Amino acid sequence: EDYLNSFIRYQTFTSKANINIRTANDNQNLSANIKMHKDKDIWSSVLALGGLMEVARGYITTDSLKAIVRIGKKAYQLSYEEGLQLLQADIEFSALQNLIVGNPLIEGGKIVKSYEDSTLYNIDIQKGDYYQTLSYDKSTHLLQSLLLKAPKKNFECLVNYKNYKPLAMKEAFAHSQSIQILNKGEAISIEMNFSNVQLNTPLEIQFSIPSSYTIVRP
Repeated sequence: EDYLNSFIRYQTFTSKANINIRTANDNQNLSANIKMHKDKDIWSSVLALGGLMEVARGYITTDSLKAIVRIGKKAYQLSYEEGLQLLQADIEFSALQNLIVGNPLIEGGKIVKSYEDSTLYNIDIQKGDYYQTLSYDKSTHLLQSLLLKAPKKNFECLVNYKNYKPLAMKEAFAHSQSIQILNKGEAISIEMNFSNVQLNTPLEIQFSIPSSYTIVRP
């Protein structure tokens, strides 16, 4: 219980992040401004050229994904399930928010097994079709890695957490995250380095699709 209670508690989250995304056919370096209301929405502005040009903007809620792509003036207006296919990540909305914040992806569930080695304390958790292994540093109680598997969905996600620094209220936040996703045989690697992280500050989010943009299907 001590380990599982060490997650970050928040109502709003804002941050900047430098992101490297690698797939079999592409390698991109981007930056993003991220805003979230817990259990409600995720807003992001994605920038290229060292943060000089916005290339896309997205807005995700528990039941929808909307996005605009500046080049070509394209827009997407999808259900959350359709948006997951676009993101190549078959996870619930709460898990997507937890991925950004650095909390365990799956909340609740049944503890199947716990075991330790010289440096780590490991906890296996099952919830529905998902199996989650959490590995905590025994000296700091901080989450070091997370493995999420859903064999029936042919989905796997491994997250490694590094560079923990305290936030304003002394919360330990992993400012560097390495994410490896394998979804139906498609591999994607994401490196995220966060800065200017703030929790529980007043937050207003607005998103709209300009009338000049064409809505397309993925």
